[in-house]
Amino acid sequence: MESEAGGAQVSLLVPCQQRGAVLLVGMVFLLLMSIAGVQLTKRSVLDQYMATNLAVRTIAFENAETALAQAESQVPAMSAALDSGMAAYDCMALGAGYFAAAGTGTQCSVTDLSSLNWNDSDSMAHSSATDSRYVIEYLGIDEIRTLDDDVEIGSGIKISTTVHVYRLVSRGVQASGSEVILQSLVMVTKS
Repeated sequence: MESEAGGAQVSLLVPCQQRGAVLLVGMVFLLLMSIAGVQLTKRSVLDQYMATNLAVRTIAFENAETALAQAESQVPAMSAALDSGMAAYDCMALGAGYFAAAGTGTQCSVTDLSSLNWNDSDSMAHSSATDSRYVIEYLGIDEIRTLDDDVEIGSGIKISTTVHVYRLVSRGVQASGSEVILQSLVMVTKS
């Protein structure tokens, strides 16, 4: 059936000849866009969780690193005390958080650092606001030998240095419960 509107012919289709293909394609396209939108939303939420976890972990790491620096700042004075005639590294006199390894000839009870409770009875608090703590373990005296290749001294001369050796362990905790433990080995030249 055809009609004329203003001199132009317009073709009108009979409703029974339409099959709805455009509607079907439009519905499929809408379904695909909805699935893509849901997946992007899930991905965005996952990215947010990962970013939050990284931020929390970074704060805990910084807390542990700060406590480790605090422990490192105490080691030179402890070594100087040992060198100036302190009979032995006395953990009991130093207080909580000071330990010594077996066979160091110290007045300390040997403690397995893996069994620490990280409380006031077995570690030093760096800051109560961050709950970062540290321990200092005296490992004894050791001799370090190096080979000097300096031409003025003479090639291949062995040089030895006596050092006090300490293991420092720190723990940083963030309010959400994220925990980071750092360890450092410090050697101080014996005078």
